[in-house]
Amino acid sequence: MTSTLGIGPVDRQCHASGLGGDICQAPGSRTNGKVPVPDRVPEVVWRAGVDLNPLDVRDAEAMRWLECLVWPGQDERVARLRQAVRMAAEDPPRLVGGDLNEVLPGLVAQAPRDATVVVFHSAVPANRLTFLTALDGEPVAMSGSHGEWMDWLPA
Repeated sequence: MTSTLGIGPVDRQCHASGLGGDICQAPGSRTNGKVPVPDRVPEVVWRAGVDLNPLDVRDAEAMRWLECLVWPGQDERVARLRQAVRMAAEDPPRLVGGDLNEVLPGLVAQAPRDATVVVFHSAVPANRLTFLTALDGEPVAMSGSHGEWMDWLPA
């Protein structure tokens, strides 16, 4: 069981895994190396998000403003955002207003005790970062900051 802090419903969304089927590859993404195919997508049993100014996915005006933040010409990102907003509007996530550094510890404490807590943070100068993805504490892949590429490490 996984407990996710963040709005991204990875268990209900297409992501850049290159696996096909139920887990599809996002447009414009690529993978290299042997992909460790999981038996199933982890079950997310609880999720919450933190933001200084949380937006309600059911508020059309707020979603129009959010869409305006995507750079011109990034049509695939606009399409992914619209898809994510539609899914999130069907089952809106719990959002807490406040500073991440102050709110996060209390929010993590609310997650089910037997769940693995996963914290995702997207507001980093990601255009200069490469991410190391780990599974059970073991590095398995390097990836681009927006999931646009993933290089699986040799087993």
